[in-house]
Amino acid sequence: YHLEDDAGETKNLAQSNPKKTQELLQRLKRWQDQVNAPIPAEPNPAFDAAVEAAAIGRMRRSTR
Repeated sequence: YHLEDDAGETKNLAQSNPKKTQELLQRLKRWQDQVNAPIPAEPNPAFDAAVEAAAIGRMRRSTR
């Protein structure tokens, strides 16, 4: 996903970017091991894509 352009994570870019997908997966696994991070078993029911998109928009505007 490209969060700046797709805050709702509707466009999965994994198949069109397999090298980046593997790189990020390995980085995630290393980090999880380093910090003993739990792996979520279900989606966050409080997640609201519209709220996230608005927050990202505000952050982008404030850095200009």
